[in-house]
Amino acid sequence: ITFGALISNNTLWFYSYKSDGSQWYVSDPIEMSNKTYTQKYPFVPYIGTWTSNSETPGNFKTGYKNFVYLKSTDSKISGKNPKDNPEAFGSVLK
Repeated sequence: ITFGALISNNTLWFYSYKSDGSQWYVSDPIEMSNKTYTQKYPFVPYIGTWTSNSETPGNFKTGYKNFVYLKSTDSKISGKNPKDNPEAFGSVLK
């Protein structure tokens, strides 16, 4: 499978697609419940992270085979989520 994560407006979705392009899994929207949390640096979905410059906070890269992360503002998925718009997210994974 290929899987991804979407974070938009303090809401998170996890999703995955089979190799034939059909959606295998999508979570319900997960709302951020900790209203006191403040993100200091650019968000990095945690699958496995490392930094190319340990002196620069937030200078992370993420890599994992068959993992997709696009910013919610990316034109391919802007204004959409994988639960209500599965066709938009499946095509991104191809």
